[in-house]
Parts: sequence; C-alpha cells; structure tokens
Amino acid sequence: MLVDFEDQSISDMEVDFTGSLLQLAHRYADAILCPLTWQGRGLVIMPDVDSNLEPALRDHTAGMQQMLQDWQQDFSKRHQVQVDCGLGSVHKLPELQRSYQEARMALSYGRTKHEHGFFRYYEDCGILSNIFAGGVESAFAFCRSALGRLLEYDGENEGDLLATLKLLLETNFNYSATAAELFVHANTVRYRSDKIEQLLMRDLSDPDVRFNLYAAVRVQEILVDMHILPDGYVGKVHEKVHGSEAAVNH
Repeated sequence: MLVDFEDQSISDMEVDFTGSLLQLAHRYADAILCPLTWQGRGLVIMPDVDSNLEPALRDHTAGMQQMLQDWQQDFSKRHQVQVDCGLGSVHKLPELQRSYQEARMALSYGRTKHEHGFFRYYEDCGILSNIFAGGVESAFAFCRSALGRLLEYDGENEGDLLATLKLLLETNFNYSATAAELFVHANTVRYRSDKIEQLLMRDLSDPDVRFNLYAAVRVQEILVDMHILPDGYVGKVHEKVHGSEAAVNH
C-alpha cells in the first residue's frame, strides 16, 4: 500500500505514520505490517497470501484490507490530514515489485480524478487496471497508439488539443460547456474538434472511438502522475527490470 499525505510532507508525519501502523499490528495477532517511507511517500508491505488458496486465507486478506482502511480514517481524523491510499493486488514475494507498481497506479488514478482522502484498490480501477496489467510498457503503447499524433501536434505547436479532447469526452461533446471550461469561444472548440478528428483519422461520433480515446487520455494522465513520462512526451518508455521506477529513454 502506498500512502500520500496531501496537506503535509511525509517527513513531518513519518514517526506517527510508522508508530501507528506498528501499534495496529501489535493489536492484532495475525497482522504483519512493515511500514516505511519510500521516495516521499509512505509504504506498507503486508505478507503475501495466495488468493487461490483456501477461503480462510482469502478472508484474512480481506480483513487486512479493511483494517488498513479503518486505520486511514482514524489517522486522518486524529491528525487532521488528508490521507490518500493506493493498494496493489496480492502477489508472491518475488513479484513484490508488481504489487508496488499497481499501488502506484491506484494512487495516481485517484489523484488524476482529483479525489481527496481516498482508499483506492488497483482492482477497482476498471478498464484501466486491465490496460496496466501488462505493465507500463503496454499501457504506454496503448496511449501512444491512440494519441501519438495528437500529442506530437500539441508538442510542436504548443497546442491544447489534448485538453480539449478530454473535456469534449467528459461533456459528451458539449461544445458550449467545453468552451466555458477552456475560456474560449465555442467555434474555437469546434475547430479543434475537427483538427483532432483529422489528426487521429477517427470518427469522433463513434461511441467505441470515444471510449478508447477517453481510456487513452486517462492512461496518459496516470503515467504523467506516476512520473513515468513527462507531460506531452511521446517517445519510448522502458521499465527497469530491477528498479523501483520506470525510466524514460529519449
């Protein structure tokens, strides 16, 4: 589980963060929690439990998750701080890195939706968890395939086509509402919409096209929030095999 404190630095909360979780583990005989800080965030490692084993162990995992969610609510209330949590899936110890990346994705999912004080499970991120299931490389490939020409145009012309596309998708292509959000004229939005359609060579009135484009926009936002690629970048991305982060190769 990855933990972000919205209103305070983790360095200011580190002692209370670690101590409260160790006390929590002490209260429950079957709870093993390893709290630490990592790259400016709180990190909690729990023992891996194979979800394919007997129901008792699956119940134990669910109980641990609920216990952590209760801790989040209690910690937030006692310290008057917004606590965001992203929880990865259960994996065996050699695949701990995979659970960490899933927790990062779940945390970024909530942040890019501008949620506050959330507890987000990776498995509850809908279609996006399926897109990220193949790793960062495949998620980036999906994003680049869908939006590459658009991002290249924005990068070369300092354009706002990506932001316009996102708002059009969120407003069901309501030009007036999109224009109001962007502080431009509705005719400007119509022009941009035509330009987007031209660049992507897609029919933006097609529901399947809109669905795929919105998923790609969300993937791009999450990859940027995860610091896996800078905003607007359309080059290659490679994950470090033995590292905790992904590197962007220029």
